[in-house]
Amino acid sequence: MSATLYPVHRLVATGDYDDQNYLLWTDNWYTSLEMCHLCTTRKIHGGGTVKVNRKGLPNDGIFPKKGARKRVKGDVKCMKKDGEEIYFTAWQDNKPVHMLSTFKPYLGKILRKSAALGWKRGELESHTLIPAYNHGMGGTDLMDQYNSYYSFEHKGVRWTHRVITPFLGVAIINARILFNLCNPTHKLTNFEYIDHVVKPLADLDKSYN
Repeated sequence: MSATLYPVHRLVATGDYDDQNYLLWTDNWYTSLEMCHLCTTRKIHGGGTVKVNRKGLPNDGIFPKKGARKRVKGDVKCMKKDGEEIYFTAWQDNKPVHMLSTFKPYLGKILRKSAALGWKRGELESHTLIPAYNHGMGGTDLMDQYNSYYSFEHKGVRWTHRVITPFLGVAIINARILFNLCNPTHKLTNFEYIDHVVKPLADLDKSYN
């Protein structure tokens, strides 16, 4: 059993979620055909974003990131695995988004900014997995997005700091959210809050002649 499948296996191993219409969303680290097979055997609905280098994905369903075959924003393609209720879906946003699910997606609309709309927000062709995934994942992907803007990760000989620094980033983001909730008239951006935290710790507020 792979390292990415094992956590999902442990989560559903108790049988508490079997055949009760539960829906399991995972990000691209955990999503695979094996994960979908596990969900179907447990009668649990499953889905999530998936890396295109996972085994068993159809090459003709993958949208390229660049080149002559790059898709137009809003393009959608869905393929069903033969003999199984597993669907592979590709959607072109600013970059391709690929998803697997154990239930059928349908065409839909989503609000996005687009050059075709003069960079104004408008409806863009999409599929029903996108809003369902965003709702199901809650703030997890948003947290990852915020954490990537001002990453504290650095290469080094030792591995310990690479474990600790991502948690420091998460702690700062959570602290900023709490700060903004307590100070609705004086909200700070991620950069402003990091600057607000780091300067006193580094003793940078003092002026030197």
